[in-house]
Amino acid sequence: MRRFERPQASGLSLWNPITKPLWITALAVLILDRVTKMWAVAALTDQPPRDFIGSILRLHLIGNAGAAFSVGMGRSALLSAFAFFVIGAIIYFATSLISKRWALTLGLVLGGALGNLIDRITQSKGGFLEGEVIDFLELPHWPIFNLADIAVSTAAVLAIILSIKNILPTGKRPDRRLG
Repeated sequence: MRRFERPQASGLSLWNPITKPLWITALAVLILDRVTKMWAVAALTDQPPRDFIGSILRLHLIGNAGAAFSVGMGRSALLSAFAFFVIGAIIYFATSLISKRWALTLGLVLGGALGNLIDRITQSKGGFLEGEVIDFLELPHWPIFNLADIAVSTAAVLAIILSIKNILPTGKRPDRRLG
């Protein structure tokens, strides 16, 4: 196999040197997200918003039925289905990864998606998967968010950077020659 040739996915395990950053990052994001949300619920329920870092960052507990930064309000079941799809796709394609940078990026997405999906399942006041995500971090003039949202947003920025640098998830650079 040459250096940039795509390996046959069937022979690779889900845990290998390339995918290790994906799983470790996803687990770290999920744990940090869950711990901070449990703390927020315990410390901020029935409390008024309060400054955390001056007036730059406030702690303000809300339930969010939308996506990151309150986008798509009232579409919790659809967002849950999309999260299941994203999680499944990342797991399915993990063995095809050759780029550790993409593995890290997808680990951020996986951890964030799992963190918010767990909220939608456990915080349901209505039907299945129609729960609210626990958000508690507030910047001035910005929707309230959580660590899972930060992870997914960071992954989006990293994906753009990797794409601009022509680094594909397979680690290959596209051939720029025409014809």
